[in-house]
Parts: sequence; structure tokens; C-alpha cells
Amino acid sequence: MPGHIEFYYFIIDLNELLLSLPLTALSKIVGETTEAYNSCLDKMFIVNCTTFSKWIFHRVTSFVSEETTNKFKFYTK
Repeated sequence: MPGHIEFYYFIIDLNELLLSLPLTALSKIVGETTEAYNSCLDKMFIVNCTTFSKWIFHRVTSFVSEETTNKFKFYTK
């Protein structure tokens, strides 16, 4: 439908990835989905992440808007 924007949610299981978030992969997923469809990210749920992964994300948040930061939710076991 012309002029209609879809909002989508991602659930990403990091399976306790120890060193870092796969930021390049996450950016590519969001970017390509946005290009292919008339849509935008509403929320991204990242589960089974480590404290270090959350720490890295919080360092990145100083470079993005609060609105964007609020779209990401982290969950541990």
C-alpha cells in the first residue's frame, strides 16, 4: 500500500557471545530490511547477552539519539 510504513521487531539471540556484539551484522540486517521494505525498526530485543556486550552498547549510545537507543532492549539469562 503506497505511503504505508511497517514497523518491525527483531529478536536476536547472542547465545552469550563473549567478546562483543556483532554490530556490523546487526547494522546490515536493519539497513537491508529498511531498504527492501517500506519499514522501520520499532524494537530490537537482544537476548542471552553478556555484561560486556551491554557495556559496549552503552558506549555506542553516546553517538546516537535517545529515540534510537530506546529501541534496543537487552536481556540476560
